Amino acid sequence: MIRKYFLFIFIFSASFLSAEYPQVNVLDNSDIIFKQFSSDIDLSYRNHASAKNNIPLLLSTYKRKDEDLFRFASRLNLPYETIATLNRLGKPADFMNLDTVYIPNQPAVFIPDTASNDLELFYQQESSKVKKLLYL
Repeated sequence: MIRKYFLFIFIFSASFLSAEYPQVNVLDNSDIIFKQFSSDIDLSYRNHASAKNNIPLLLSTYKRKDEDLFRFASRLNLPYETIATLNRLGKPADFMNLDTVYIPNQPAVFIPDTASNDLELFYQQESSKVKKLLYL
C-alpha cells in the first residue's frame, strides 16, 4: 500500500516562538488542550484527504518530561519533522535539551528566515527551489 504524506510549509521569524500559547499539561485526552489539538490534527489530515481548506495554524506548549522526539511526535500523531522544525532542532537528540516544546495543530515544515542548523539550511534550500518553480 502506498501512503501519501503531505506537509504544509510555513516560513517564520524566530519572534514567532516568543509569544504565549496555551499549555498542554499531560499527553492524553484528560487534558482539554491536548484533546483539542488532537482533534485539530485529525481534522487537518481529513481535510487534506478530501481536498478541503486547512484549519488556521495554532500553537501550544508542553513542559517536556522524559519523552524522546519520536515518542512525543507519535503521541501527537505528527511527523517528527514537524516538531523538529518548529522547535528548531538540528538533530533528534536536541529534543532532550528542551524544557518547553512547541506543538502545532497540524503537520507542517516550519522554515525560519535565518537557518541555525543543517536541517533548517536543508529546508531553506529546498523551499527556494519550490519558490523558483512557482514563480517561473
